[in-house]
Amino acid sequence: MSDSTSSNVQPIPRSAHDRAADSRASGLRAIALSALIVAVVAGAVNAGVAAAAVALGAEPTGPLMPLAYLTLTVVGAIGAAVGWFLIVRRSQRPALTLRRLVPSVLVLSWIPDIVLGFIVNTADGWLTVAALMVMHVATVAVAVGAYSWMMPPAPSTGTGSLDARER
Repeated sequence: MSDSTSSNVQPIPRSAHDRAADSRASGLRAIALSALIVAVVAGAVNAGVAAAAVALGAEPTGPLMPLAYLTLTVVGAIGAAVGWFLIVRRSQRPALTLRRLVPSVLVLSWIPDIVLGFIVNTADGWLTVAALMVMHVATVAVAVGAYSWMMPPAPSTGTGSLDARER
């Protein structure tokens, strides 16, 4: 083959379907990898929180059992990764949406913990509640870090300050 023939070869244009399939695959990879990172790191942190709570006198039963908190950490990591991905992809202002949604979901996640505290209403029961609330904060912190890294929201457009509509 001569040099003149090889220079005339044009790359085959990719179809919109091929680009969409690549985008879906990369989205699924980002969701899976970021959820795995969160599940492993937050699971380890939550194990430390549970161990500390038990060392302080909480009963090592129910929500402080590894099967309970690790299962919920994994389920939460997957669900949150999917939610984060959808917001980043579909929201007109993903950073603003996440800035509002993440703390709201964290506070809502404490409601069952607080209800548990009132049901049990003992000192070690409230210690368990405190441990669960710390687990939620730790998991959210790990998740925000991982998801921001793996699925960053689009940068804001404009001057960088929020206008009245976005506050």
